[in-house]
Amino acid sequence: MLWMRRDCCDPHPVCATRLLSGRFSGRREACERSKLSEVSRRSLGRLRLVHDLTPRWRSLYTPHISQLPLTMEAQPLEASPREKFDTLLGLLKDNYAAVFDFEFKNVTVLTLLLGWSLASNDARNFLHSHRGIAYCACGALFLYVVLLLVSFWKFYRRSRLTYAQLSKLGYMPTEYFRVRRIQPYTVVSFTVLNWTLALIISAVILFA
Repeated sequence: MLWMRRDCCDPHPVCATRLLSGRFSGRREACERSKLSEVSRRSLGRLRLVHDLTPRWRSLYTPHISQLPLTMEAQPLEASPREKFDTLLGLLKDNYAAVFDFEFKNVTVLTLLLGWSLASNDARNFLHSHRGIAYCACGALFLYVVLLLVSFWKFYRRSRLTYAQLSKLGYMPTEYFRVRRIQPYTVVSFTVLNWTLALIISAVILFA
């Protein structure tokens, strides 16, 4: 031990350097440890402070946050008067064209049935000999015409509602789109035509 102390106390440059480096390294480690402990104490204090303030922060700011307006809420879309007018006028035109197309198709069907009943002698003889089948055919034909009448009423009602909405909108005068409205006499004329054809076909089936 004495030899080591003497050796270390010897003013040799190598020994002095080792001694100084050991002292400085020890001080450096001590300083780093003290800094780490101080940082850990500060971090722990901050965590405790945040933990203590969290319920208070919630109680203070939650009512204010709940009272804030919902700016991201979806706003209802409102169409312009021009868009409403174009949409309603398109519906009125389509409904007006659809009722004539519907009547043309159904009159074609009834006309074919009338021609078949007049041209086919075998079919008439068969129906005359089987009255039950003839009555069922006439009943089915009248039911078909009644369903056509219901469809015409729906067309008329839809056209009337669309025309009323266009008139209430007031974007243009009613004389510009009044001609596209289904008139009552149109429905009556189509209904009379269908019932006339149905009665003729029934008469041919039962009595011809």
